[in-house]
Amino acid sequence: MTEEKNHGPIQTLSNGAVKVKIWEQQGENGSFPTVSISKTYRDRQTGELRDGQSFTATDVLKLEKLMPKAYEEIERWTEYFKGQQQPIPQQQQPVQEAAQPTLLEQRDLVMNNAAPLQETPQPVRSHER
Repeated sequence: MTEEKNHGPIQTLSNGAVKVKIWEQQGENGSFPTVSISKTYRDRQTGELRDGQSFTATDVLKLEKLMPKAYEEIERWTEYFKGQQQPIPQQQQPVQEAAQPTLLEQRDLVMNNAAPLQETPQPVRSHER
């Protein structure tokens, strides 16, 4: 039996209490994204926050606005996971020993084909005339 690690969603989109969570799943051909939708509410008996799957008409309108963005993000994650089967080019690997970028930041770096942000020293200006 293999040990599975649950790291939580890789991205969460929300509109008020309504949330769309994007998850990384493992398949025979590698990783792929899936979504779950939920609404956060406070349990009247315990006072704890919980996630439910029942939605009012207003919640459905919020979901209608979230789903196109969720679709775009799923497409981006799909492309990112496909690219993970190939090594990331050397120029895109972090240069500094700073905090590691989140998976979302790594995906955006790869998808935008950009090198990690680095601070650029600002020139010292002379006050002489």
